[in-house]
Amino acid sequence: MPQEWKKKAVSLSGASYAYYWHNILHVHDKNRMRRTTPFPPKLDNRFRIMIVGDSLTYGYGVREEETYPMQIEAALKKSFNVEILNLGLSGSQSEDINKIIREYTPLLQPDLIIYGVCLNDFLPSGVGQYQNNMAYGFPLPEAVKRFLSEKTYLGRLVSDAYNSILMKLGLRNDFFKDILKNFKNYQTRFAQDVKDMNAFVLNRGLPPIIGMVLNQVPELHSKGYQIAMAAEGHLANAGMTVILTDEFYRKYNKQLMMVSPWEGHPNVKAHKIFADFFITHLQHRSDLERYRITK
Repeated sequence: MPQEWKKKAVSLSGASYAYYWHNILHVHDKNRMRRTTPFPPKLDNRFRIMIVGDSLTYGYGVREEETYPMQIEAALKKSFNVEILNLGLSGSQSEDINKIIREYTPLLQPDLIIYGVCLNDFLPSGVGQYQNNMAYGFPLPEAVKRFLSEKTYLGRLVSDAYNSILMKLGLRNDFFKDILKNFKNYQTRFAQDVKDMNAFVLNRGLPPIIGMVLNQVPELHSKGYQIAMAAEGHLANAGMTVILTDEFYRKYNKQLMMVSPWEGHPNVKAHKIFADFFITHLQHRSDLERYRITK
């Protein structure tokens, strides 16, 4: 890894902690969200969209303005009085997203909520993609296992690219299989979580949550694709507005859109693609139309 890309902690006013990673500034407020100031008060003349999700929504490895929430805002602001609040929180699963929506919706009073779904959102709260599964296809010395784990970004945030390579080599068991088999009721719990969060939103008089499954390593008909299709089914059954991704998988099949070999989160290209899918839907909404800028 280039020396300038390595993690360097910095002190920044308003941030609970901040650092440079891949020469990109990452800031975290007391709630670990990408902010250095409190959320602004709600304005009646501005359409407020609250986006929830995990580290893919936070935007590790890319500048804040390059994240898909901020790209959505930049595009919509050309025609509408709109603001985007990015509540992306690393490590969040569907259980955590449900809690975030219940906590922040009354505080922030959004007009609309978007959920950027990650494939690992089926896992239990507090369990990362590989945190609960350090099994390998054949025995490896403990020192090697520790090296493979500790040399990844921030320890717990193991790179998707790195683990994908391990799985293809048969070095690590694939947690995707557990989701598809509904191991420990992974799908059952996810289905209930998205149903609960959308019901909460509807009961507050808001429109259905918009959900889209995000994936920076799309492969048509892969296990990841199957999980994305399953997630879309659960979102639809919960009454959410679903942005379908079959077109995405077909158009970008087997394209690796990761920041780098050392950072497996979506790169700028992936964020742009995600944003474009959301923008295509949002710009035609009647509730947003009322906030169109008249010249």
